[in-house]
Amino acid sequence: MKRILSPTIALALLGSALAVTPQEKITWLQQHAIPVRTLDIQDDEFSDLTPLRSALSGVRVILLGEQSHGDGTTFQAKARLIRYLHEELGFNVLAFESSYVDLNRDQELIKTGSRLSDVLRNSLQAVWSESQQMTPLLNYLDEQAKTKQPLRVAGIDLLPTNPRRLPEHGAELTRRVEVTLASMPNVLQDAKAFLATIGNLGRSPLEAMRKPMDQQRQIIAGADELTAMLKAGKRSDRMLAQEIRNWRTYLEFMWSLPTDFSEENFPPAVTMNMRDRMMGENAVFLANEQFAGQKLIIWAASSHSAKRLDNLQGEIDRGQLPMGAFVHRALGSRAYTLGFTAIQGQFGAAQTGAARTTIERPVPGSFEQLFSQTNLSDAFLNLRDQRTPWLSEVTKARPFGYVWSEGDWTNTLDGLFFIREMKPSTLRPR
Repeated sequence: MKRILSPTIALALLGSALAVTPQEKITWLQQHAIPVRTLDIQDDEFSDLTPLRSALSGVRVILLGEQSHGDGTTFQAKARLIRYLHEELGFNVLAFESSYVDLNRDQELIKTGSRLSDVLRNSLQAVWSESQQMTPLLNYLDEQAKTKQPLRVAGIDLLPTNPRRLPEHGAELTRRVEVTLASMPNVLQDAKAFLATIGNLGRSPLEAMRKPMDQQRQIIAGADELTAMLKAGKRSDRMLAQEIRNWRTYLEFMWSLPTDFSEENFPPAVTMNMRDRMMGENAVFLANEQFAGQKLIIWAASSHSAKRLDNLQGEIDRGQLPMGAFVHRALGSRAYTLGFTAIQGQFGAAQTGAARTTIERPVPGSFEQLFSQTNLSDAFLNLRDQRTPWLSEVTKARPFGYVWSEGDWTNTLDGLFFIREMKPSTLRPR
């Protein structure tokens, strides 16, 4: 008598028969991951990076992540990638996870001959501006600034990089709004309240941050009023409107923080998402408006650059809606997120007294453990590669803050850059 298997059992047996063994995955990685010969930005023999040309075909915005802001080796890897992207693939704008307003204002300094590296030392977050591993990239930006095809810089963050510049920013914003709206005398009281609050940020930040709820609503309404008036204008008006959007969201973000904000009392995802949403909006504005028609590189933490996080299980905040989600929603396949992950070594930020953390041994079956069994030193894996279905299997990895998560990583990242040995970021000599 013949036995008839139920469809469920038949599928289970078929899946078991088709399952890819760990050794088969290791062999596949050995054969298909793209070996990266060197991380030295001075090395312009790019044959090892040439396969990226097809992987990035049609891409206008590439988001380069990092596991933490203390990944010295990742900084070096990204620097050489940036040189390749600029010189070989025509990416001409580099936008950092640093103040949108600061770096916009700094364009005038750059135009008048200030060294780009000096400007960035004052406008980038200190985890990068003070890092010795960033120095070769900053030197490269100086060199490119003298060419016919400079690599321009921008920011995407709503958070001010240098609080000492707040008085200058507030005065300049008020001046520009008054000049732009000189022909519109009927600016409402709410808009004036918003400008007064921004103008007061540098002089009396506590007063600006302690507005009662009714005044907060008035100030936000004023920002929205100004934005609506300016967005219909010429390009410079739209750029001013985008700056106002940043200040508006900054105030809203700061008002939402708990008064006893600390690492132990971290704000909820709904608050932190305000920052990611604004960073995403800035990135899309840079791509579609400010640098329309040009290719952009975005330098930010992988947790901000990801396409999504809610599909993962593990030690991450699944409620976070990352900046990358907004970019991918706007640009679709023309955006590409590259995450980075290390097998061993140490990480730590370029700060006096910063701890150095030793990276844990990869867990069995993780992308990191599989890669560790190859003979590759550093390599790029295109997760958009459709030649094998196992890339979309639920797999463990730790590209976000060195904590383990698992899921279908093809929904979260477009590529993974494996680094065999991570070295921490170190302070640049003074």
